[in-house]
Amino acid sequence: MSGILTDNLGRGSGLMKAAAGGGKVLQAVYATWSGEFTTSSTSYVNVTNANVVITPTSATSRVVVLIGVGRFMSQTTSNNAVISMRREVTSDASDLYGDLHATYGIMHTSAVSHPAGGFFYDDMSTNDPGLVSLTYRLRAKMDANTLTIGRAGDLNSLLALEIEA
Repeated sequence: MSGILTDNLGRGSGLMKAAAGGGKVLQAVYATWSGEFTTSSTSYVNVTNANVVITPTSATSRVVVLIGVGRFMSQTTSNNAVISMRREVTSDASDLYGDLHATYGIMHTSAVSHPAGGFFYDDMSTNDPGLVSLTYRLRAKMDANTLTIGRAGDLNSLLALEIEA
């Protein structure tokens, strides 16, 4: 059956009635960048052009940022590549969750190149910045050697979703 999925109550028309309560996507903002980014930094650095800006419509919303990159690779098999998402509010910048390591499934620490994806969740009700533009910026660091994100010809993406509380 095709149609709009909402409350799982099927209708003869193929459409479904919208469910009451939260959880609906209020808006989606998509940003892409191409090319290859490399770093050997042991401190967080911004991944060039890897950011998305969203202005929430409600102070109680949640924001989920989905990440997709064509390549995530460390140069050797024994290093830890770490990725983080930073939420920037006007001139204030704060890391959402600090270090997120390979156990979250978005890191690859071998010398083999693989596409990678992941997501970050921001519960604004516990850390309310107000209804201002928010910039979510992808950051990365390595414990040794070199990390590569993306490659020439790949289109990498960030998708920010505002979710109703």
